[in-house]
Amino acid sequence: MAANFTDEVAAQINGILHNIQTGESTKPNLQEQLEQTQQEFDRLLEMSLDFDEDTPFLDDRLKKLNNKIKSLKKAIEDSATRQEKASQPEMLLSVKDLQIQEYDDALTARIIEKITVRSRNEIEIRFIGGYEKAMPLE
Repeated sequence: MAANFTDEVAAQINGILHNIQTGESTKPNLQEQLEQTQQEFDRLLEMSLDFDEDTPFLDDRLKKLNNKIKSLKKAIEDSATRQEKASQPEMLLSVKDLQIQEYDDALTARIIEKITVRSRNEIEIRFIGGYEKAMPLE
């Protein structure tokens, strides 16, 4: 019974890693948002060039759109980096990896991307693939 459960968990984790590898993530959505934002930026830029006087509203909107474009590009880059990490063959987990008897640095490094200390009573663990889990400290 335990072996079947372990096999199932390994298969599910490998499936998640496969989805990340093949790009079945938020990247297409981010790319679409980026294209729409760039089109709106271009449209407003052309509109601002048509005005002879200073247009603070358009200037503010252009700055906001420029910041949004930068953040979307960063998000796409981060997504690509995560996909690249997950596409490495050593990332695949085996049943042996899930039959943990003691702490294993190598396994931990393969599945945990980042640990953030939120407060003295809570940490947040970010796993490969973007899954995040907040954990209380006792």
